[in-house]
Amino acid sequence: MSLLKNTVLASIGAFEVTKAKAEKIIDELIRKGNLSRSDRKEAVLELLERAQKSAEKLRSTVLKEAEKAQKSASKLKQDLEWVRRSEYKKLEGKLSRISKKVRDLEKQLKA
Repeated sequence: MSLLKNTVLASIGAFEVTKAKAEKIIDELIRKGNLSRSDRKEAVLELLERAQKSAEKLRSTVLKEAEKAQKSASKLKQDLEWVRRSEYKKLEGKLSRISKKVRDLEKQLKA
């Protein structure tokens, strides 16, 4: 069975293997003489189980990496202290009003 484990799993890299596909792969190994017919049922079940475990591991890894990316993006946003466009426009308006008041005060002081 170690030949099955090493050859099939390494060569197909299957994460989602259907029963029909697993049977086809095992039948091909039997045809080539790499596996005995008496091991067919056990080999199909093992291949399906390993494919399921690989799929679960891949899903878990993808979820973990997505969470890491989301945390990194949130931290980056926080570190950059980004401002929403609406907040920027408000601040721009306030700055414009303050600038006008400063100019008006300067005119009053000169007069």
